[in-house]
Amino acid sequence: MLRPSLFRPALFHPERLCPIPCHHLRRISQTQRTRFSTQKPEKLNHQNRSRFLFVTAVALASGGYLYVSGKPQSKHQTQAGFEEGSFRWQGHSVKPFSLHDVKQWLDKAAKSYSLPEKSQGVTRWDSIRLASNSPSEDNLVASRSPAGDGGQPWLFWGVFDGHNGPAMSETLKESLVPYVKRNLIQLYQSFNGQAVPPPTVDVAISSAFRQLDADILSDGDAARNDSKSFTEALSRLAPSFAGSCAILSIFDPNTSLLRVASVGDCRAVLGHRDASGSYTATPLSLDQTGFNKSELERVRAAHPGEANVIDVESGRLLGMAVTRAFGDVTWKWPKETLEDLKARYFWKALRPGYKTPPYMTAEPVITTTQIKGGGEFLVMASDGLWDHISSEQAVKLVEMWIQARDEGTIGKGPKKPQPVKKRETIWSIKPQDEDFVVEDENVAAHLVRNALGGCDYERLCGLAGAKPPYSRTIRDDITIQVIFFDKNSEA
Repeated sequence: MLRPSLFRPALFHPERLCPIPCHHLRRISQTQRTRFSTQKPEKLNHQNRSRFLFVTAVALASGGYLYVSGKPQSKHQTQAGFEEGSFRWQGHSVKPFSLHDVKQWLDKAAKSYSLPEKSQGVTRWDSIRLASNSPSEDNLVASRSPAGDGGQPWLFWGVFDGHNGPAMSETLKESLVPYVKRNLIQLYQSFNGQAVPPPTVDVAISSAFRQLDADILSDGDAARNDSKSFTEALSRLAPSFAGSCAILSIFDPNTSLLRVASVGDCRAVLGHRDASGSYTATPLSLDQTGFNKSELERVRAAHPGEANVIDVESGRLLGMAVTRAFGDVTWKWPKETLEDLKARYFWKALRPGYKTPPYMTAEPVITTTQIKGGGEFLVMASDGLWDHISSEQAVKLVEMWIQARDEGTIGKGPKKPQPVKKRETIWSIKPQDEDFVVEDENVAAHLVRNALGGCDYERLCGLAGAKPPYSRTIRDDITIQVIFFDKNSEA
């Protein structure tokens, strides 16, 4: 079938009587220009002149259009540029991934950053953001800014896992850190240089989260009635229609305090050395789902008489996988407002059992940890990583990477034998420790490679090479940030 994008109104050049689409003029070879040109008619023999008149007549009779392929001629094309096609279609539309393709896929997305000032307490962090949805609904941010305490600038790292589109995760990438920094600066200024109690800092951070969510939802609500156009209303409603989990890590280098504020099921885990010198995993957040006992009790207490508000089998809150998130007006706004959205903006129907909103909140759970300078590192990631490996496995993988880096053996280890697994169970089997390899200079890429298969190359290539929308059935968007504290873990 001829591609419609290659048909354009013809350009009638005064020196070329044959109509040629203008965006193809630069692609036509010199021999083609001679064939379709009348600049030197004296060199055209009778046969070529007849061919030229025939092509021109066909083009004019068809309304001034001429199909000329923008691709280089191949053995499947005729001399005039028309495609003949091929019976050999297998594997052409989606090519199978190779290990080389996996490496390119990881390397393209992986990034490493460093801070030259050792007084900051952090000298390196690695990140990666890989899409399964199209476009990706995940996002991330890293920032450094004075907090108003008069000391070294504070450091911020965020991972945002969006759903129902990327609008909310993009909004959080843009605005969550500025909201938090504003509150911190105002807090420290109000104490006039005196010590600020740590719990008061937590209150300021929590307030920033809730205020940003309230501002987004308020603007979306106002957009229903004060927008000048339908498209403006949809633009302003987009973040509210969508939703996002968020995890924000905040490091104060002046006190070496690390705060982690969590909304949803993004996760942060700290790797630190125990007495034996091995690394141990300490969770700095808990997934906020119906499987979390404290969340189950909190939601039920807020909605007495609604015993089925959370399905204990699936852990879902009226169909939603998490109990806290930004946006998600379908679980927050009054019934009347949602019915208006459905009538005027084609939004979703009310959730079954929707009685006493709001059911969700963007208030974070905050943990505070003292970084002791013993070679700690922080792994924070969207659930696309945690769907495949545990927190303990993530810490073990980073420990393997640190050892290989120090020994100079990244990518130089012996090749492990392929594990023998039944093809029909290849997606459901999670990687085992014996499958782990160290092949990547970027530790975030190293985590992804092993989460998707490690030395199980068939599984790795299959999961990595799957294209949307099918890819979403076997892996989620994956976003990771790994932060190394103190000189014992610097690159």
